[in-house]
Amino acid sequence: MTDTRPALSCPVCSEALLNETDGKQLICANKHSFDRAKQGYFNLLLNQDKKSKSPGDTSEMVKARTEFLKLGHYQPILDRIHQLVRQHLTFSEHVHYCDIACGEGYYTEQVRETLNHQTHCVTTGLDISMPAVKAAARQYSNTTWLVANAFRLPLESTSQQLVSHLFSRPCMSEAERILSAEGLLIEVSSGTTHLVELRKALYGELKDKTESASASGVEQNGNLIKLASEQLEFAFELKQADDIANLIMMTPHAWRASKEAQQGVIMQEQLTLSADVRIDLYRKSV
Repeated sequence: MTDTRPALSCPVCSEALLNETDGKQLICANKHSFDRAKQGYFNLLLNQDKKSKSPGDTSEMVKARTEFLKLGHYQPILDRIHQLVRQHLTFSEHVHYCDIACGEGYYTEQVRETLNHQTHCVTTGLDISMPAVKAAARQYSNTTWLVANAFRLPLESTSQQLVSHLFSRPCMSEAERILSAEGLLIEVSSGTTHLVELRKALYGELKDKTESASASGVEQNGNLIKLASEQLEFAFELKQADDIANLIMMTPHAWRASKEAQQGVIMQEQLTLSADVRIDLYRKSV
């Protein structure tokens, strides 16, 4: 692997994917090729690696999340990620960073900019949702954007110094595989009281919410050793019906809650919410 290419591997045969046509096509030694879409991303998702015709977030969900994140309510999450990266990452001339389940690229771009203040960051963002990756590629041009499956990452083993996995189902074995020795994995997941006010408004009486598998408190997962595990809590307020609607649309509540319940919450036009986020930091052992 050279330091300045994104260390991609062919989803068909696992050979290295090289950019040999001025950025317009990726080709491996076995002549499997993938063309760059006009929006600037590559589709490396094979048919056997998706369970539906259009997996992942819809265009409506992506648009809603983009509009919500612009408001800056989740900035404390990014601030803490930046602090952890600066504190624990070993910086060199080049750092390879991959954001798994990157969505529309909001977090990916913010972390990339932080890394670029100290080194040259070779960034890859991937998601199974084509609308999400299209949106990311339209907004941010300094990252290699891929439509791909997080459980079969088209990246070379031990190629990434930093991997992030935010608010999505993790595949720890794949994250471990692509991490270099001493590389860092940052995982962010929802805590038990995350957006509890929204859930109460939509469903009424709530059952106890169990923590996700990523928040299990396990100190070691394969060759990944937990460096830190912390809970981040903060409050924020939505003051417009459109903002409440966007928050609902970007969450699973958009299809779980009844349309009547969703509309009732949106019509409130103002909502004070609690964020409860768990951040787990791992280092890959040598």
